[in-house]
Amino acid sequence: MPPQAFGSSGHCDRKGLVMGESDTRSQVGELAQLKQRVERRDLLAADCAELREKIEEMERELNGIAFWLEEGEREIQKLNGSGLTGLLLAAVGKRTERVEAKTKELEGLREDHAAYGGLLESARRDLAKLENEVEQLGDAREAYIRCMESRREALAASSDESGDALRALSVEKAEVASRVKSIVAAIEAGREALDHLHDEVHVMGMMGRCRAVEANGILRSVMNSGRKQVVAECSGRARHSLTRFQNRIAASGLGEQTMVAMGEADQLLAGMSRQVRTNRLTVKTINAETVGRIDEIVRECLGLLEDRLTREKARVTQIDERVESLLEAS
Repeated sequence: MPPQAFGSSGHCDRKGLVMGESDTRSQVGELAQLKQRVERRDLLAADCAELREKIEEMERELNGIAFWLEEGEREIQKLNGSGLTGLLLAAVGKRTERVEAKTKELEGLREDHAAYGGLLESARRDLAKLENEVEQLGDAREAYIRCMESRREALAASSDESGDALRALSVEKAEVASRVKSIVAAIEAGREALDHLHDEVHVMGMMGRCRAVEANGILRSVMNSGRKQVVAECSGRARHSLTRFQNRIAASGLGEQTMVAMGEADQLLAGMSRQVRTNRLTVKTINAETVGRIDEIVRECLGLLEDRLTREKARVTQIDERVESLLEAS
């Protein structure tokens, strides 16, 4: 049944939210038909994509055979010609043998070219048939979605058990979607915190590796103070990113599971600025083990968030499946 069939006289149109039993059965029947068409169209579309890839591969293979055929023809012309290669082979009595061998090789290539060409044309015909069937099915998904929305509105307005179940599922999905949004925001904050950590540590490390020329007491004091200020600012920015990550984690509902680890990371980062020694115009390089431990903590927290995100997304899929089953039931 084409999508145009669901026009002003179809049951899937929104003529009213309250539907009789016969209307409901008719609407559910239409949904079942549309779903079959959607599934059939998706299956055919996947077959088309797979066949297109196969055709492209066969075309490349056919072009390769054609290339070696042309190369072989040119080589035979050289062998039969008056060039140096042909004359040398003729002088030693090998020209005829080489020409016959190359001719036999070309015959095999021509057979392969013809075989691949036949398979390619057959595949193209199959693809055309599949694409035609896909086109005949039309945009079944849009019609299915429209009919599902009409059915959803009618069921949501009803006061029976199915209506109650649909409303409960809608509330549950909204809650899960909110958690998903919070977890995604926390993951983004964690990745930003990692980037900021390594950027700021790089600058702090450069302060630790720098060497200054001997200077008088006043200049030495100014330079040391400046480097100490840079290190403090870097540490502060990195800690701010960690704090933002920790707040996002708390908003996602995983604050208690990560509180201790994130507290350790903050203390380690705060201690970095205290590792700096500015006396005698030298600064101690940042401890790589400390940075590694902070990185490890952040990544562990990210792992927890990603696991929770996977579970919550699976929950959304389950709810959608339950809603779909509810809408498809008469």
